[in-house]
Amino acid sequence: MLSAQEAISRLAFFPIKGKKWHQKTVLDASSPKTVVIFGAARGGTTMVARVVQSLGIHLGDDIGINFEDDAFNLQKLQLLPSKEPEALKASLLQTIQERNQARDVWGWKYPKAARYLPLILPALRNPLFICVFRDCISTSSRMLGPKMSKGKNPLNVLDVNLNTQMENLRLMRNSNVPSLLCSYEKSISDPTDFVKTLANFLGVNFNKRVLKAAAEQIVPGSYLKD
Repeated sequence: MLSAQEAISRLAFFPIKGKKWHQKTVLDASSPKTVVIFGAARGGTTMVARVVQSLGIHLGDDIGINFEDDAFNLQKLQLLPSKEPEALKASLLQTIQERNQARDVWGWKYPKAARYLPLILPALRNPLFICVFRDCISTSSRMLGPKMSKGKNPLNVLDVNLNTQMENLRLMRNSNVPSLLCSYEKSISDPTDFVKTLANFLGVNFNKRVLKAAAEQIVPGSYLKD
């Protein structure tokens, strides 16, 4: 049984029922599964999505430079969990049904997915969560931009990011879904180790060529909307 410190050092936690934590064997490459990548705005989710797709997990068609599927994007859907939960749930469930029919293994990336995942979790086949954590000061600075002339209070932005991280933790604690908690900073410091950890978590078979191609997706500064 892994201690919390050992699990953190491996960039992974695996929650199970009973609120206990231990390393859990993840489904093999042929098993149906749905991968959800989330975290915080400007928090490194695009980097992780690039690696996941490089490992062969389909994250949607026409996902663009930020690797986000419009069908799971609250802004594109113009539906809010707090105001239109039933309409949002219906839209998401329809998309999930379509994707399940098209593919055994698929997923999506959306930083704020924790806001609606409780509505649709039962419809996801063997879900796997990948939650990306990044230094809150760095994330907040990226949200503020080089100029702080828009009236944004840096402390308020920092508070939003901290609350987002707590929301993500509550989701994983309450859902009992196998989850990989990964540090953006640690990932970019050792891309190869991160890719191996991620591939093992996803149950993806890989060789040196696949590993190298996936690790090459980790290029800090190249993610225009990560």
